[in-house]
Amino acid sequence: MLLWRAATVIGVVTVLSASSNVDAADKQQKNKKKGGGLLGRVFRNLDNVKAGDEPLSEDEGYWERFLQATVDSIPSASPSAPPTPGPQCDVTVEIACQDDNGVECQDIPQPEPENPEDCDVDVVYEYCVSNSGGVPQRVTKLERTRNGETIDLIGLLGTTLLQPGDEECVTETETIDVCQGTKFSTTATVESTTIGSSPKLCEDNDMYMFTPEAPCKTEVDITCVDSNGVECQDSPEPVDPEDCIEPFTYTFTVENVGPTCMTLNTWTATFIVEEPNGQSTANVIDLLPKVPPNEREICPGETFSVEETVDTDKCSGLKYTTTTEVEANPPNGNSCQATDEYEVTPEAPCETETEITCVNPETGIECDEIPVPEDPEDCEVPMKYTYTIEATGPACMTINSFIRTYTITGPDGQTTTQEDDLIGLIPVEDREICPDDEPIMVMETFEDVDLCAGNTY
Repeated sequence: MLLWRAATVIGVVTVLSASSNVDAADKQQKNKKKGGGLLGRVFRNLDNVKAGDEPLSEDEGYWERFLQATVDSIPSASPSAPPTPGPQCDVTVEIACQDDNGVECQDIPQPEPENPEDCDVDVVYEYCVSNSGGVPQRVTKLERTRNGETIDLIGLLGTTLLQPGDEECVTETETIDVCQGTKFSTTATVESTTIGSSPKLCEDNDMYMFTPEAPCKTEVDITCVDSNGVECQDSPEPVDPEDCIEPFTYTFTVENVGPTCMTLNTWTATFIVEEPNGQSTANVIDLLPKVPPNEREICPGETFSVEETVDTDKCSGLKYTTTTEVEANPPNGNSCQATDEYEVTPEAPCETETEITCVNPETGIECDEIPVPEDPEDCEVPMKYTYTIEATGPACMTINSFIRTYTITGPDGQTTTQEDDLIGLIPVEDREICPDDEPIMVMETFEDVDLCAGNTY
């Protein structure tokens, strides 16, 4: 039992002594002076045991105390030093863009549609690379990509070595068309490496994008001819009633007068018919379906025309007003509109005849054939006048006034005139008369006309 204990202690001391060579050597030297150290003490104790003696006694916590004291004697490791930070890596690239007037590219004004030569604008891109870190860096890559095209700009740098706080810029001039609604997107990419024992890769990128608003200008025009190709406003009056209705052909033409292609969105025509009494009706026609979908894009200088034929009554005194409105859009721009108006009022032919008859209503004898009575008591007689109105032209007409002038001329040449508007004698519903209608007749009677006074009536 004692030998097992000694072997155990020897094993433990061997392991522990290996953990600290310097301290163990010092302790060995001291232990030699004190009698051989821990192993010596153990073996001396063994040597002092006599045969027949009782084994040395031990309490239950002996080995635990022994091992704890041994572990405590091992010096602890020194704390680790904090890691040294690597070189700071911070490179930036920025894009700026201006036109030749110093205007920010995103604010380039829209050219006037009448001046397509202003569509080509020179712009200057500037790419600035800066070292915002704390160590020198060497730029290894500087590229820009625009609309799918990539070019290398590093050769334009004055130097690729950037000290902390340094900045290097390069410029690029390009002519762009600001009238086509094109989106210009530019990306710049930079890479650099820190200079030192532990190089580090740094990188950055920037994007600049702008879309100039495309200008838009369109015009629309209306022309009109009759069935004989004569301008509608100069179309002659009809001679016969069957010639009153005549087809008028309207031509609507839209033209792109701007610098940018445009797409027709809406196109309408409105036909307004106004009657002499002021009442009107309107008919709206959609012209866009007359334009094939694949032909609705109209580029600068191009035109497109459609026609509409309308039957026109030239004998009714109607006013025909035709308007058209078109709306179109350029790519990436605001829409533009245009309108036009055409007005024609065919002059209705007004041909009428009036006739006056006069009889003695008592005898039926015409007034100019009544004999001069022999008896003075028969000098005063009644005279009945009949006024007949007839439409002889191709158009209907409405009687607005009917003036009758009655003049009596005496033997001495002096005259007496009586003028009256007899329209009130015609019922309102009967005042319109057409070529095929019965004549309108108005009658009035003058009583006691003196046939013996020598007057002329």
